[in-house]
Amino acid sequence: MEQINGKIIGQNEGPTDIWVRSSSSMRLVFIAVIGIGLSIGFVIYHRKK
Repeated sequence: MEQINGKIIGQNEGPTDIWVRSSSSMRLVFIAVIGIGLSIGFVIYHRKK
């Protein structure tokens, strides 16, 4: 039981630790990518019309 719990805790902690460490920079990059993608899509959509 201890080994199983350790594995589950390890799996849960891994991604969250990475997210916490690089949350600010990754969120900024993620928002920037979404913003650029939406603006490009918006321009293409209006050019087709």
